[in-house]
Amino acid sequence: MYEILFQHMDALKNRIRAVCREITPEILTRVRHSFVTRAQACLQNEGGILSI
Repeated sequence: MYEILFQHMDALKNRIRAVCREITPEILTRVRHSFVTRAQACLQNEGGILSI
Protein backbone atom coordinates (compact mmCIF):
# COMPACT_ATOMS: atom_id res chain seq x y z
CA MET A 1 0.00 0.00 0.00
CA TYR A 2 2.86 2.41 0.77
CA GLU A 3 4.49 1.94 -2.62
CA ILE A 4 1.64 3.38 -4.66
CA LEU A 5 1.34 7.08 -5.43
CA PHE A 6 -2.22 8.25 -6.04
CA GLN A 7 -3.17 11.09 -8.32
CA HIS A 8 -6.77 11.30 -7.07
CA MET A 9 -8.24 11.19 -3.58
CA ASP A 10 -10.97 8.76 -4.68
CA ALA A 11 -8.36 6.23 -5.79
CA LEU A 12 -6.63 6.48 -2.42
CA LYS A 13 -9.92 6.06 -0.55
CA ASN A 14 -10.82 3.03 -2.65
CA ARG A 15 -7.42 1.45 -1.98
CA ILE A 16 -7.76 2.02 1.75
CA ARG A 17 -11.21 0.41 1.72
CA ALA A 18 -9.91 -2.57 -0.25
CA VAL A 19 -7.02 -3.12 2.16
CA CYS A 20 -9.36 -2.81 5.16
CA ARG A 21 -11.54 -5.57 3.70
CA GLU A 22 -8.48 -7.84 3.77
CA ILE A 23 -8.24 -7.62 7.56
CA THR A 24 -9.40 -10.98 8.90
CA PRO A 25 -10.83 -11.85 12.31
CA GLU A 26 -7.61 -13.77 12.95
CA ILE A 27 -5.54 -10.63 12.39
CA LEU A 28 -7.76 -8.69 14.80
CA THR A 29 -7.40 -11.47 17.39
CA ARG A 30 -3.60 -11.31 17.13
CA VAL A 31 -3.66 -7.51 17.42
CA ARG A 32 -5.87 -7.68 20.51
CA HIS A 33 -3.63 -10.30 22.12
CA SER A 34 -0.51 -8.29 21.35
CA PHE A 35 -2.09 -5.12 22.76
CA VAL A 36 -3.10 -6.86 25.99
CA THR A 37 0.37 -8.39 26.36
CA ARG A 38 2.04 -5.01 25.87
CA ALA A 39 -0.38 -3.26 28.24
CA GLN A 40 0.30 -5.86 30.94
CA ALA A 41 4.06 -5.46 30.45
CA CYS A 42 3.69 -1.69 30.71
CA LEU A 43 1.75 -2.01 33.96
CA GLN A 44 4.32 -4.42 35.39
CA ASN A 45 7.05 -1.95 34.44
CA GLU A 46 5.07 0.87 36.07
CA GLY A 47 4.78 2.71 32.78
CA GLY A 48 8.49 2.66 32.00
CA ILE A 49 10.06 2.05 28.62
CA LEU A 50 9.58 -1.47 27.28
CA SER A 51 11.74 -3.48 24.96
CA ILE A 52 9.36 -6.06 23.50
